[in-house]
Amino acid sequence: MSEPARPGALGRHLLHLVRRFAAAARRAGPTPQDEAWARSLLTDAEATLWQRHRPGDRRHSVAVARHLAASRAEDRKEEGELPGWLLPAALLHDIGKVDADLPVAGRVVASLLKLLGVRVAPGVLGRYLGYPAHGAALLTAAGSQPEVAAWAAQHHEPPNRWSVPAQWGQLLAAADDHCV
Repeated sequence: MSEPARPGALGRHLLHLVRRFAAAARRAGPTPQDEAWARSLLTDAEATLWQRHRPGDRRHSVAVARHLAASRAEDRKEEGELPGWLLPAALLHDIGKVDADLPVAGRVVASLLKLLGVRVAPGVLGRYLGYPAHGAALLTAAGSQPEVAAWAAQHHEPPNRWSVPAQWGQLLAAADDHCV
């Protein structure tokens, strides 16, 4: 079980969930240009998985990847290029949700259960609660880079449980928190 969130982190997480709920109600997907950009960053197998996402989940993942790319654009001269796995990890971090077809109301219930520390449930709700591990398994089966699968599994874990380098995990987590 993950560590309890600090009060400030919990408040930020709740705000993120409220913003995601409002965005999910719109159900709009990414633009055709964003779809093409995302697919260009993924292998064929990853793109096939990504296309299975609900439109709002694809929109969110593109927003996370674009935010990450934009926030790092000016720093590249000093720190080098982004690792090749980073943008695919941003696009695929929630991929485990593809087999937990929960409507928005079900996602709200699942999010509240997670906040209460519930990690296991029957049926589709259980599949949703376990989506990080399921996503990692899907990505491993698709031949994704190990860091992409690891981030899918660990993106809700505290930094001391990440196997990806902390500097990149922090950037991924910050982009995910920022984007709806």
